[in-house]
Amino acid sequence: MADSQPLPGITIDQVSAQLAILRASGESGLRAEEQADGLFNLIWAIPDPIVPPAAAAAGFSNLGVDLYGQNNLPANLAPYNLAFVWHQASHGTDRQDSKFVQRRKAVDDAGIPFGAYHFGTSDDVAAQVKNFLDQVNLSQQPGKPYPALSLDWEDNNDDTMSEDQARQFLQMVEAQIGIVPCIYGSNQVTGSDAAQTALDPTFAKAKLWLAAPFVANGPLPTGANPNFTPLKSWPKITVWQYSDDDKNPAKPRHARPDFPGLPSLDRFLDWNQISNADLVSWPFHSVSAPLA
Repeated sequence: MADSQPLPGITIDQVSAQLAILRASGESGLRAEEQADGLFNLIWAIPDPIVPPAAAAAGFSNLGVDLYGQNNLPANLAPYNLAFVWHQASHGTDRQDSKFVQRRKAVDDAGIPFGAYHFGTSDDVAAQVKNFLDQVNLSQQPGKPYPALSLDWEDNNDDTMSEDQARQFLQMVEAQIGIVPCIYGSNQVTGSDAAQTALDPTFAKAKLWLAAPFVANGPLPTGANPNFTPLKSWPKITVWQYSDDDKNPAKPRHARPDFPGLPSLDRFLDWNQISNADLVSWPFHSVSAPLA
C-alpha cells in the first residue's frame, strides 16, 4: 500500500459523514484515529496500482524466455521486462553452448533472474553432470546468485535419456551441490512412471517446467492456462512454456508477445509464464555460490 493520507482534524460527529463521502467516491481502506486533543484524523490508504491483465498477458509482468546459442538476443534486455531468462549450458557429455557464459553475464548484469539447463542424452550420466556443472560454475560471477538449474528431458530419437538416467542426474547434482534441478519436458515427462504410476521421491523434489504449447494465433489471451491434470510426482506446474518452437516461416506465430516500439525478439524463442508466487522463490533454492 502507498503512504496513508490524513484529512485535517475533525470531530467524531463529522467522521461518519466524511467516511460516507469518501466511500461514495470509490475510496477504501478508511479509518478514523483519535488525537490527543480529542479531534480525529480520518485516514485512508491509497492502493498501489494494479497491473492490468492485458499487460500481464502482453509480457510485462511474469513472462520469460528460454534459448540456446543459435537464438538471437538483443544486447539491451531491460525494455522487454523479462521475468527470467533460461539458457542452455550443456548437451550430453561433451557439448557446451558457446553463447552461455557471455549471455549469462549479460543477463546477470541486467538484474534478470537466470537459469541454466542441460539437454539430457542416453550417454553416461556422471559425465553429463560434470559437463553441466563445469559449465555453470565457469559462468559464476562473484556475488551473483547461483542460477536456477534444470534438466531438459525430452525425446531425442535413439539418444533419449531414460527415466532411470533422469533420476540419476537429479540425484547426482543434488549429491554434489545440494540442489535438485527442475525437470523440463513434455510427453517424456508426463508419460513417465513418476507422472502416471506412483509418486517418485526424487522427481517430486524437482519443480516442473512443462512444455504445453498454447495453440492459437496472436497474443496469449488474458487468464490463459495450460490444460494440466495433476501428476503423481507433480501436483502443479512451476513454469509453463506456452509457445511452440515454430521453425516454419509459413506458419503463423503462436501466442508470442509483441513489444510496441521495440525491436522484435527472435521469433524462435520459446516463451514461458511463471506465477508471481513462484517468481518470488526463483531460483527455487538458496545456494548463492558454487560449493567447493
